[in-house]
Amino acid sequence: MDKKVTFRRNYYTSDDSGKTYLIALLFPLVVALIWSFICVGIGSSLGIEDVSKELWYIIPSLVLTQLSLLGVFLVYNKSAKVACSAANVKFRIGWKNTLVCIAIGAICLFGFICLASCFDELLRTIGYGVKEDLGIPLDNFGWFILTAIIGGVLPAICEELIFRGIILNGLRKNMKDGLAIVLSAAMFAIMHGSLQQLIYPFCMGLVFGFIAVRTGSTLSSMIIHVVSNTLSVFMAYLQIKYNFSLAFVNEWWYYLIAILGVALVGLAIFLIDKFHFKGKNQGECEKFENSKLSIFLYVSIFVGLVILIFNIVWNFQHPI
Repeated sequence: MDKKVTFRRNYYTSDDSGKTYLIALLFPLVVALIWSFICVGIGSSLGIEDVSKELWYIIPSLVLTQLSLLGVFLVYNKSAKVACSAANVKFRIGWKNTLVCIAIGAICLFGFICLASCFDELLRTIGYGVKEDLGIPLDNFGWFILTAIIGGVLPAICEELIFRGIILNGLRKNMKDGLAIVLSAAMFAIMHGSLQQLIYPFCMGLVFGFIAVRTGSTLSSMIIHVVSNTLSVFMAYLQIKYNFSLAFVNEWWYYLIAILGVALVGLAIFLIDKFHFKGKNQGECEKFENSKLSIFLYVSIFVGLVILIFNIVWNFQHPI
């Protein structure tokens, strides 16, 4: 007997974007809650009052969060009968594009790091608890490698599959590319569920989306994501190991550097787009101009905002 052939579409829509975003918001929370209950039980048996500071809790928590996003990507594609190739993870982007993406990742980190520090300081002045690091010690090279994998490589793969792979490509079907890039970046920032994690992820989300559209491959945004995250971990490692830091300094020139850093990123992207990409998208997207945006998209964004607001209120009442 011949096997039944299952048709799989090779594109996403705003309906896929909304559904995936909603699941990506809620499923990691469920996984984190279950893991927390398990660890609290283990901690109680060991006489540990606060397990949130234990490495055997922190490291699996970070890994589970990213793997849950990977699970959402794989399971959703299978259940919705969408080919994984719809995420546009094209490996043949060329060595020039690869080098450009590596350069952009480095430029973005150093361009936005002072802006992020200024924003963190503003949050501290209004009583918002600012998280300094992932909670993993970086006092030797082994911890640096582990943290780079957990905080750099894993998020670059798992988050990009969701946000640029499904969400951005789905939004592009129903709206102009520029609006899709901005909206997907906003959804990316909201997903972090923290007031502290609004500005930097939003700015990086704009870059991720823009370059993914220009190159026609989600792999390019993954490369930028890996480079910027890994360099961020490396900067933290240098701070602990050699007391080297670009942390906030309450001087007028630091604010000037923050502004110049953002301007530098904008100028670099402009020049790269003008002379390298020449303003052309490598992967044009067929539009569904007459179709309405999915109700799931509105619902998912609303849920994301509710979670964000709850976390903000909770943080003000229980500073980190």
